[in-house]
Amino acid sequence: MVRRYLQHEDWESDVARFGIDIWMTTTAVAESFRVCQAFLGAKLHDAKDPGSDLSAMLQQVLSSVFALTARYEPAWRDRAGSQPCELYGFRYDVGLEPIAVNVERMVNAFAKGWEDLRDVWKIALSATTMQALGGLARAAREAAAAESFHIDDDLWTGIV
Repeated sequence: MVRRYLQHEDWESDVARFGIDIWMTTTAVAESFRVCQAFLGAKLHDAKDPGSDLSAMLQQVLSSVFALTARYEPAWRDRAGSQPCELYGFRYDVGLEPIAVNVERMVNAFAKGWEDLRDVWKIALSATTMQALGGLARAAREAAAAESFHIDDDLWTGIV
């Protein structure tokens, strides 16, 4: 498998830089290598507000996912369901320091995005999704919106 990874020309691309774990896993599955899960401990990152660069990080990771989805379409197009993989090692919880997230800033950025990008969003999103986002944008303008703001799973799936 290592030899196969080294043969790829992705090492200098955004796919390898932003989403290396997604790239390695997707490549292994799509190229029919044996896959397992190994518990290696926590993947620790510097403690920072994930909202501070969330849009850039999301764009980088999703562009990697979409590039891999297109590349390996024949591998997933006709598949249905999933199956468990082998597990190795011992699962254990690691205590992590809490990260302070500025939820209000994130909610305000969403509301501003609704105002500034609504016409662009209409191109990609369904009318039902747009209607739900409009309701969220109105709620986001309320004083306590940051405390109760929530995008439910079905709406998030529709957006993605």
